[in-house]
Amino acid sequence: MKRVKFLLGQTKSHDDNNPELPYIEGNYFNFIDNNTQFMSCLEQTVENNPDNIRYLLSLAKAYNIVNRLDDMVEILTQIGQIQKKNQVDTRT
Repeated sequence: MKRVKFLLGQTKSHDDNNPELPYIEGNYFNFIDNNTQFMSCLEQTVENNPDNIRYLLSLAKAYNIVNRLDDMVEILTQIGQIQKKNQVDTRT
């Protein structure tokens, strides 16, 4: 796992603006059961990409893990609103 963390650090130093990096880093923290860092990385990811359903679902998962259930419900509601908006957009 140290190798994975090293590679993430190397990648960040070369492409710090890549929106996938905090998401990937968050999943690394999820894998090693560092749930606080997992949540923090996903919050950063969603802040920069607020309409990305994949990122929002991961953040909802993080909130569930740390028992922030009200925040999880809020994220799931937000996902529902995005899906409704996308359905309307495709019909016009």
